[in-house]
Amino acid sequence: MNITEMCEKAHKTAKEHGFWDGEMTWKDETMNPPNEHITIVKRTTTLNSLFAKLALIHSEVSEAVEVLRTPNSLKWPPALREELADILIRTAAFAAALGLDLEKAVQDKMTKNEGRPWKHGRLA
Repeated sequence: MNITEMCEKAHKTAKEHGFWDGEMTWKDETMNPPNEHITIVKRTTTLNSLFAKLALIHSEVSEAVEVLRTPNSLKWPPALREELADILIRTAAFAAALGLDLEKAVQDKMTKNEGRPWKHGRLA
């Protein structure tokens, strides 16, 4: 399964289980809105709902941190794996709900990162 298929499947599953009750689409058909002025034309999911979805992604990151903080945990490798999967699934569903091409975004970002200086030019 490629990233685009993963995004579509994650969003479909989330919708089927009641986690997405609306859709949002960008006005720009290329799905590449300018950073300064994102225009949303079809809005049945509120902006606050999107903030909540991002917060849920963050909560999965926090759960991964807690797995690592658990003292004497011999079960952390599978638990960490599960939390990292949750992060990817929530991120994929979020991207698909907004019609964002996450696969291309990842490819573009990896290419950009390959061309960056050591530690992105920072001292630490």
